[in-house]
Amino acid sequence: MQMSPMVFTVLLGTIFGVLSASLSKALRYQAPDECKWMILGPDGEGVTEFVSDGSSGDEDVFLLCRLRTINSELENTNFSVIQPQHTVRLRLECSDVLLFQSSLSSGSFRPLVELRDLSIEYCKIGNLLEVLNLTRNRLQNVSNLKFSLGEMAASSNLGPSERCGGNLRMLDLSNNSIDSLQPNTLSGLSRLQTLNLQGNGISFLADRALEGLTSLTVLRLADNKLSNLPPELFSDTRDIKEVYLQNNSINVLAPGLFNEMTQLLVLDLSRNELTAEWVNTATFVGLVRLVVLDMSYNRISKLESSVFRDLYSLQILRLQNNIIESIPENTFSSLYNLHTLILSDNKLTVIDSYTFNGLYVLSLLSIDNNNILSIHPEALKNCSSLQDLHLNGNKLLEVPTTLSDVPLLKTLDLGENHIIDITNTSLNGMQHIYGLRLTENNIGNLTKGVFEKMTALQILNLSRNKIYKVEPGAFDSNTNLQAIRMDGNYLTDIGGLFTKLPNLVWLNISDNKLEWFDYALIPTGLKWLDIHSNKIAELGNYFEIENQLHLSSFDASYNKLTEITGSAIPDSVEALYLNNNQISKVQSYTFFKKPNLTRVDLVENNITSLTPNSLRISAVASNKELPEFHIGGNPYRCDCTMDWLLRINGDNTARIQPRLVDLDSIYCRLVYNRGRTFVPLIETPPTQFLCEYETHCFMLCHCCDFDACDCEMTCPTNCTCYNDQSWSANVVDCSRAGYSDGLPERIPMDATELYLDGNDIRTLGSHAFIGRKRLKILLLNASSIDIIHNRTFNGLRELELLRLDDNRMRELRGYEFDGCVRQGRNETDGEYIDEDMKDDEGEPGFFLLLDNTTTCAGANAIEKLMNDTFSATNTMIRRQIIADYLPLLITTMCFFALVVVLTLLVFFYRQEMRVWFHSRYGIRLFYRGVEIDRDDREKLFDAFVSYSSKDEAFVAEELAPTLEHGDPPYKLCLHYRDFPVGAFIADTIVQAVESSRRTIMVLSENFIKSEWCRFEFKSAHHQVLRDRRRRLIVVLLGEVPQKDLDPDIRLYLKTNTYLQWGDKLFWEKLRFALPDVPNNQRGARGGGIGTGHNRNVVNHHVVHHHVHRHNNHNHNHPNNTSPPPAGHGPQPRSVAIHI
Repeated sequence: MQMSPMVFTVLLGTIFGVLSASLSKALRYQAPDECKWMILGPDGEGVTEFVSDGSSGDEDVFLLCRLRTINSELENTNFSVIQPQHTVRLRLECSDVLLFQSSLSSGSFRPLVELRDLSIEYCKIGNLLEVLNLTRNRLQNVSNLKFSLGEMAASSNLGPSERCGGNLRMLDLSNNSIDSLQPNTLSGLSRLQTLNLQGNGISFLADRALEGLTSLTVLRLADNKLSNLPPELFSDTRDIKEVYLQNNSINVLAPGLFNEMTQLLVLDLSRNELTAEWVNTATFVGLVRLVVLDMSYNRISKLESSVFRDLYSLQILRLQNNIIESIPENTFSSLYNLHTLILSDNKLTVIDSYTFNGLYVLSLLSIDNNNILSIHPEALKNCSSLQDLHLNGNKLLEVPTTLSDVPLLKTLDLGENHIIDITNTSLNGMQHIYGLRLTENNIGNLTKGVFEKMTALQILNLSRNKIYKVEPGAFDSNTNLQAIRMDGNYLTDIGGLFTKLPNLVWLNISDNKLEWFDYALIPTGLKWLDIHSNKIAELGNYFEIENQLHLSSFDASYNKLTEITGSAIPDSVEALYLNNNQISKVQSYTFFKKPNLTRVDLVENNITSLTPNSLRISAVASNKELPEFHIGGNPYRCDCTMDWLLRINGDNTARIQPRLVDLDSIYCRLVYNRGRTFVPLIETPPTQFLCEYETHCFMLCHCCDFDACDCEMTCPTNCTCYNDQSWSANVVDCSRAGYSDGLPERIPMDATELYLDGNDIRTLGSHAFIGRKRLKILLLNASSIDIIHNRTFNGLRELELLRLDDNRMRELRGYEFDGCVRQGRNETDGEYIDEDMKDDEGEPGFFLLLDNTTTCAGANAIEKLMNDTFSATNTMIRRQIIADYLPLLITTMCFFALVVVLTLLVFFYRQEMRVWFHSRYGIRLFYRGVEIDRDDREKLFDAFVSYSSKDEAFVAEELAPTLEHGDPPYKLCLHYRDFPVGAFIADTIVQAVESSRRTIMVLSENFIKSEWCRFEFKSAHHQVLRDRRRRLIVVLLGEVPQKDLDPDIRLYLKTNTYLQWGDKLFWEKLRFALPDVPNNQRGARGGGIGTGHNRNVVNHHVVHHHVHRHNNHNHNHPNNTSPPPAGHGPQPRSVAIHI
């Protein structure tokens, strides 16, 4: 069907009309170049981000333009490109770098018919109101005209203003360089309500400077240079409500200046130079509506009794920081609406009975930092509504008795006075007080009942007094206490003071004379505790309540702590400060199971060594920051146990070690170094982390009981020997050891450095250093050596440095160094090497030997010298080569050597091979205890674990879970889980060992010094371990001093398997030492005996012990009962169940 022309025309017009309407809607608002816009919400605030282009609907628009200048020598500005529709707010920002002055032409903003808010900043406009034509607009607010760097010149004229500003409501000219305000300057702004002129340099105001501003309500002239105010300044502004004149230099107030300002609400005259001469009875006459009067920081020395006579509406009066010496009677009697009076920092000495007469609704009174000696007993009789009273910084000798007249008092500050004593009646009647400050007085002892009536007390500050003793129970009635400060006193005991305060969360008892501390002395709900700068030697935890405390911040710095254990640190702690103590030992697992830790400070202590377990923490989630530890400022020894610190910040994938934030600044003392002693820890190579040893026998060495044993390291007499953690460095120092006519006996075979300088050796025999294949450094200088036999240095294949200087050698033939093929360095003392002393490749044959009588170098050199110089009696014997037999001889010797090496390897590493075969294939090579293990399969447990209670973290978190939940799973008997409560310990141990196929003894320093000292514990172990069939497995945990081992334990170590915790193959060796688990029982052993229903299965007829472990009680010890201080309680503590 063919469309008619008429229909087609209508349809086409409709399409183009809709299209043009949609386009105009989408492109309704376009910002000019260098401008951005945002849509304004109903409250006038932006609801979108600034954009440079786009669209808006019918919403109001805020336009921001950043220009270099406005109509300056650089460029012309055309504001006609701004779309007049919807532009209700315009902000122009010029560059504050350019010094060119901007200007505005008449009618610049005339097209912006909807403009209501205009802001011009940093544009350096010299004459604003004369050229700014805002007629025919809707402008109501001109704000933020902040010109920097003297944008509005001092000579600029702000008028005339008759031609513009008739509708202006607010004018902000603050922070410019205006120095004066001339008559009629602003007379055309008849509707102006707010005028901001603060922050200029105004020093002169004309009498009629505010003429014509009949609608002005707020005037801000603060921060200028005014010294006086003309009498007629406010003649046209009688309705003004707020006047701010602070921070000028006003020293004169014209009489009657404020008399006609009956609508004035706020008058701020603070920080001027007013004196009593100009602040008198006539100054404030007629200000009947004045609410706030501020005359602080002036020079007022006295007040006339009728100066505030007409100010009966006044609510806030500030007179602080003047020099007022006295206040006449009834000065404030007409101020019956006053609720805040501040008279701080004056020179008042006495408060009379009528000083505050008539202040019936006064709620805050501050007369602190005066020289008040006494307050009349009835001074506050008419101030019964008082809630906050500040009397600090005066010279009061006692608590004023007039406080009984203010029963509604909530906060009282009596700090920085000379109060000596507080009696039970001093603070009676203050049932509503929640804040009491008594710091920096001379208060002595506090008796019970002083604060008894203050049941609402929440904050108490008694710091910086002379309190020697507080009677126990002094705070028992103040159960609402939340924060207490008692720092800076002379307290020696805090027993019975805080335990009955359930709401206490903040406690500061630092800088006292406390010599002992126990967590039982504080409430469990405490979150912030400061005990620094005392004399505390131990953080006691008698009732073992570390898991019940809620401490998050704990400061115990600047005390006399010597050792830190896990039980001494609350489990909830986040920030722990232990710096500047005398801590020399951090026990293993001290910070384990402290999941909230974020910071630990151990700076400036006496720590010389740390093990990985000393700083071990619970595993931290990957999305959580590692705790930060500060450990610098300690006298560390870089021994073989400290090299792990080099890797702690970089190799912590398991996230079980903290981040050491000051690792770069730590210095340590090297155990042995012939150069520097103190070095940066992170710059020290691992081979210099050495430990001293006398004798050492490797675990796989089986000849240590014999004299000729190459794998036993014994330090020679008068020498000192050192090794690193991996024994890759073995240093033997025999320098100046007094050896004569020979070398020391039994030099360790694994020595890597040997220092023999400074002795009287004289003769070095053939093969003197045979077998020392790892020797790299050998010093024999200054040892009076005169003869070196052939092949003396044979076998030193790794030798890099050899010194033979400063000896007495007269002749070398060259064969002395046979077999010494890898010299890496020559000691020449700066001399050059002669060409005749080099071999065919130009390298030295061996080391030059200086400072001897005669020195020859190398066989070639000796032969040349003999042929040319010496007698033929010294003949050089050339080596003959047996070419026919050499290949066969070498092959045979190599095969024989290979067989010997393999045999030795199998012999020396047979234990590792057995462990490896067992861990890989479950096969026990050369095992002879199969029949015994088969007979023991019916026993209840695979192993009984004996350990110290202080090592519970290791057993419960490491040892037991790995064995009970591993493959294969073992059934373990643990003290803390499987012993019946109250059982006699000796009988229980005997039954546990008899019911177990193996016994694991966790041997540590804690074990030796605590549990092993108990007779019944020790006898029970002896009784059941005499039978060699009850095979014992000893696990060495940490460093165990040899001197502390008694003969019984030494016998156990010699006759049983022992393992060192931290060994790379620890778990494989432990499983090898444990009995095999039958295949038909592996699936049924899920999590060990403690996870099933067979808990506490060790049960027999033993009688109950009379002492029980206080581990999971609720801290309900008797009232006013504290743990005995260190040295005064029963020692040692009896523990019946948990070892």
